[in-house]
Amino acid sequence: MNIKISRISGVVLCVAAMLLCMLSSFAVPVYAADCTLTLISKNKDEPIQNVKWNIYKVGEKNSEGEYVLTGSFADYPVSLNDIEIASQLSEAAAVLENYAVLDGIPADGSNTTDAEGAAVVGNVGTGVYLISGERYFTDEFKVTPSPMLAEFTDEQIAEGNITVYTKFEYETISDETEFGVRKVWDMQDNSDNLRPESVKVEIYCDGELTETVELNEKNNWEYFWQGSAKSDWRVKEIDVPADFTVIIKNNETLFQIENTYVPKGGDTSSSEPSSSKSDSNATGSGNEKLPQTGSLWWPVPVLAGAGVILIAVGGRLNKKRK
Repeated sequence: MNIKISRISGVVLCVAAMLLCMLSSFAVPVYAADCTLTLISKNKDEPIQNVKWNIYKVGEKNSEGEYVLTGSFADYPVSLNDIEIASQLSEAAAVLENYAVLDGIPADGSNTTDAEGAAVVGNVGTGVYLISGERYFTDEFKVTPSPMLAEFTDEQIAEGNITVYTKFEYETISDETEFGVRKVWDMQDNSDNLRPESVKVEIYCDGELTETVELNEKNNWEYFWQGSAKSDWRVKEIDVPADFTVIIKNNETLFQIENTYVPKGGDTSSSEPSSSKSDSNATGSGNEKLPQTGSLWWPVPVLAGAGVILIAVGGRLNKKRK
């Protein structure tokens, strides 16, 4: 009996050893939980110091491979899907930044650029991130860091550090300027009866609410006011109608709020993109989604049967300098 038990034990040990050898022949990647993000700010190769950058995790891919807003941004009327061209990516970044600033959403990480124009932010994980810089002024220019959206994948996180080159917009300034806000409706199926008779828009100066205005057909869905060009002016539509998404575009002095009707279960892919500023904030051009370059399927054997683990392989972010 002891001999039989010994033989059985020997067989089990041999089988276990063979399985361990087989598993050890496969290189299973191990990914870090998070990494650091280095944001480089330069103007024609000259470092830009003292620019504060904030990052926010705003979304991720769900089980169906769709981009969805998460966390503090989950309930905002902004779509991350159908972002097929650079201008739409830029517009989504701008409106999410607007909500983050005006609603006081805490950043997931912040830092200020040093003498080399670099700001290092830690604790970056996988997902879709909003990268947002704070405006600053010189004697002649208002300098506005361009917000951007980027997806960080498992492979990028595993490298331990991701580097992104930021962009800026420069605007000449004067002491007093006329500003305006305009409402535009995109009713894809011509359902004008679903459009409300009016909307309310809050106007902010340097983060403080200055007034709330009503836009309707009587005032041609627009409003104008005088203000200092050295201030940080922002607008926010309140009580957005159900089944509408929001995009805010702006040039030096005019804010355009676009509401697109999206029926439940529908999408905006059939609509043509509206015109936007010529300086795109995104990290690419042409037909592209959130910055990444593909995915790879890694077969991984397991003791309890054959399984498949999908590991997203991220490509480098397109790097653009001003």
